[in-house]
Amino acid sequence: RKKHSQRSDFVRTAEFAQQVQDIANDDPSNSMRIIALQLEVAESTIGLVVHEDLGYQSYVMRRGQFMSQKT
Repeated sequence: RKKHSQRSDFVRTAEFAQQVQDIANDDPSNSMRIIALQLEVAESTIGLVVHEDLGYQSYVMRRGQFMSQKT
């Protein structure tokens, strides 16, 4: 069976993953959408790099109940 070869326009390389990680570490408040716009790639590509290659989990800070001494 013939070995699979990568496409010539393959973006998800180790260097690209490192670039995404550097951007995320420099400013953790950047969204994946903003990173995708900066690097001019699809949001889904950034999502795959963040979740699969870097092992990060994205989340949104949500407001919860505030418990005080009175309650």
